[in-house]
Amino acid sequence: MNKKLFSVTLGQFLNKLQYKLWHKYAKDRTIIPWQPLALSIVATGLCNLKCTMCPTHSTLIPKDYKWRQTTLKNMDFETFKLIVDRFNQAISVQIIGSGEPLLNKDLFKMVEYASVKRRMQVATISNGTLINRKINDLISSPLDNITISLNGHNEQEYERLNAAPLFTQVYGNIKKLVEARDAAGSKLEINTSFIIDQQNYRLIPEFIKTGEDLGVDHIFLYNFLPSPYDGFRVQERTLLAHDQEVVEFLKTVVPERLRGKVFLPTLLDLEQQDKKCRVHTTTLRVDADKNYSACPIMLLNMEGDKKITDPQVWNSEFFQEMRSRFISPNKDDLHDPCKVCTQNYGVECPR
Repeated sequence: MNKKLFSVTLGQFLNKLQYKLWHKYAKDRTIIPWQPLALSIVATGLCNLKCTMCPTHSTLIPKDYKWRQTTLKNMDFETFKLIVDRFNQAISVQIIGSGEPLLNKDLFKMVEYASVKRRMQVATISNGTLINRKINDLISSPLDNITISLNGHNEQEYERLNAAPLFTQVYGNIKKLVEARDAAGSKLEINTSFIIDQQNYRLIPEFIKTGEDLGVDHIFLYNFLPSPYDGFRVQERTLLAHDQEVVEFLKTVVPERLRGKVFLPTLLDLEQQDKKCRVHTTTLRVDADKNYSACPIMLLNMEGDKKITDPQVWNSEFFQEMRSRFISPNKDDLHDPCKVCTQNYGVECPR
């Protein structure tokens, strides 16, 4: 049964309080006194789709891409338990992956443990293809929210991004889940998302209508995250803040009745110098091999010798080095994906 009321532990409350009191003063420090506020769990590296823009599974992005996420099998429950027990002062945990989380047989066991035992807010992301098999599990679990990547309003647009003719199936699965949730009186929040690029941004009204017809709680429109290959580069696909045609279009695209329900894409400002990203001071990401990093956005390759079982993790050499890159005023000190990430150099759409 879904939680009726979310409550934090004393440790979580004090951890968040410490962050609020100190994060502004500690912004120029590589060693910080609070623990991670959020955990990002790579529940699986397996996927039943090969989305064109996915740096892990796409057949169009070279396998030697430097930042490609290593494809791992499912995380087992004991590894998950080790993570949330050790970092139990985190407020939330997102069980995602570089694949489809519903392929992990222990997913709902993980949700139950993190939510009930550790009182964390728990979210997951799905491509929606397996939802019809998991409807009862989803609405009866203490999962707080699920975001389903639809990425299209018809078969043609869906297949352009997801490389599979499954729009009707995924749309139907989302519809069934929403109807079952409403009939059961479940508190599960159901959202859908669309990737927006230079080729489809004028279809946003159709995407919004699709989400509204489905009856989801929120509609997320995400800017395209680029990679350095033909057909995927910034100038070819990503929505940019200096493109006035895009800016003017987005100003009026959300109906007044849907304000607060629809979230427009964050535009990329390539001329911006101030580094906004603070994920390396808030989030700990861990995969099935116990490798860790921070970024849950660009899904940077995590393979290496840094393990969650190491005595020092949160203020380890890795985290200190990453924080120093963002403290530095030099943009060139960043890894290449960070230079084109909207979480770092993003501008909110004007209303």
